[in-house]
Amino acid sequence: MWEIPLAMAVGGGLLGYMKNQGDEEREANDRRLAAETMRYSPWTGMKPGQIREANLQNSIMQGAMGGGMMGMNVGQMMQGNELMDAQKNYYESNAGQGGYGPLRQPYNGPWGR
Repeated sequence: MWEIPLAMAVGGGLLGYMKNQGDEEREANDRRLAAETMRYSPWTGMKPGQIREANLQNSIMQGAMGGGMMGMNVGQMMQGNELMDAQKNYYESNAGQGGYGPLRQPYNGPWGR
């Protein structure tokens, strides 16, 4: 079941690459704003804010990790469906015994009902 996490990690990495394109625009806007703030700071007394720098490697790794984790969860859900099918088949094969397999009756806890 390694194919699903790998595919989702690659897809997440591609999305991280695309996210970085927007981060570069944001960084350029922050730098323009900081330059204008410094230009007028003698009259306004303002200081430039922090510049949010774009980081391509970080964006790709973040997307790949998120995609890989999501892929692992999807793989576990698919294995869970196999377990549910096996349980259903087991109980259907024992339908002549009350539908509860070897228990023959539902378990109502230690106090009963």
